[in-house]
Amino acid sequence: MAIGYKITVEPVLFLYMLAVFMLYPALQDLIYTKVCLQDFAKRICHDLYNPENREALDLVQTGSSHWVLGSTLMLALPSIVTAQFLGSWSDTYGRKIPMLLPPVGAMFASLLYIIMSVHLYQTPVSLVLLASFLTGLCGGFTSCILTCMSYVAQVSSFRTRTVRVGILESMIFMGGTIGPLLGGWVQEAGGRPATFTVIMACHAAIVIYIILCVRNIPP
Repeated sequence: MAIGYKITVEPVLFLYMLAVFMLYPALQDLIYTKVCLQDFAKRICHDLYNPENREALDLVQTGSSHWVLGSTLMLALPSIVTAQFLGSWSDTYGRKIPMLLPPVGAMFASLLYIIMSVHLYQTPVSLVLLASFLTGLCGGFTSCILTCMSYVAQVSSFRTRTVRVGILESMIFMGGTIGPLLGGWVQEAGGRPATFTVIMACHAAIVIYIILCVRNIPP
């Protein structure tokens, strides 16, 4: 089979986006819970939607939105800088190392989320900023998408490139469809630690796949 038709980095992008879309609702729920426990008694947090706790609910929603915004910024700003660096690196030395960095950073972030979930009452909510910064520093989903697209463009022929890029783009939508459903099911079955463990396992699988199955092709 010609190289243009071989599966190359499609599993990388699918697993990464699957993990990303599993993460969003789980992380927001974790932030929501930790903000409440930080400011209110456990009994109030367990019955937060009681009309008697309306004031507490408003404060928790406001505080959570601030932490979610901060987390988004800590992810986005470093990833912009890193994406520029990784783009130049991949054009010179190949795509494999830049492709490895985003899942490695996400693995460390997932480990922090697991610790925050297990030690729910002992860890500060501010750790989400560190986790997001680590993800962004390693490129985040932006660098993952760009390196995968660049790799496919490099290994495919002119005749098959459009189809290959289209298939690769479909991995984003597949991950976005399955991720929230799988994340909700895992959290319902095993709780937050299980969800973040599955997310970390996805990123670990990406790292192993890239090391074993993705060839570094010089520019």
